[in-house]
Amino acid sequence: MERFAGRYELLRSLGQGGMGSVWLARDLSNGTECVVKRLDPDVLRVAPGSLRREFELLARVRHPSVVTVHELGFAPDGAPYLTMEYVPGVAAGAAERTWDTEALCFVAAQVAQGLEALHAAGVVHGDLKPSNLLLLPSREGESLPAGVRLVDFGLASLLGRDVEGHRGTAGFAAPEVVRGESPSVASDLYGLGAMLYALAAKRVTPEG
Repeated sequence: MERFAGRYELLRSLGQGGMGSVWLARDLSNGTECVVKRLDPDVLRVAPGSLRREFELLARVRHPSVVTVHELGFAPDGAPYLTMEYVPGVAAGAAERTWDTEALCFVAAQVAQGLEALHAAGVVHGDLKPSNLLLLPSREGESLPAGVRLVDFGLASLLGRDVEGHRGTAGFAAPEVVRGESPSVASDLYGLGAMLYALAAKRVTPEG
């Protein structure tokens, strides 16, 4: 098993994205499991000091529907990484379930409350979509998820904010974000609606 940044033992890969790789890791300082997101050095488009300041805002957000972030660090090669809680859930887009009205309303309420906490802290998610929403396993005898967690928030828009043109994910990004404007509270609400539509209709919002 690979050791990363002298402190984390990488246990297994959890995914690969446009900004880097995500790993389940063990923090060797305390023995607990966490998620390490290793960001590619070439995606960093803001100064480390600015990135750290905005990350500190994000780290202060504590809400049951928002994954808890722990630390922003820089590996010896200068590549930034962040650590967050490990959530043993399933992405909403991959969940094998029936999205009836009760389930959709439950998810909508949980996500809306999480967004309220993020926005109150001055943070926008910037990339709401089913793959960035984890569903916690249902409790025995219940049909609804035990909870939800928003993941991959903030950094996508932060890292790309100086890039002109399209940002976000096609079918979920608000029109102004596609035009190159910075994500806002309004564009997050657009993303919430597009995400719920995709779950209910099993396809992204229609063209136009």
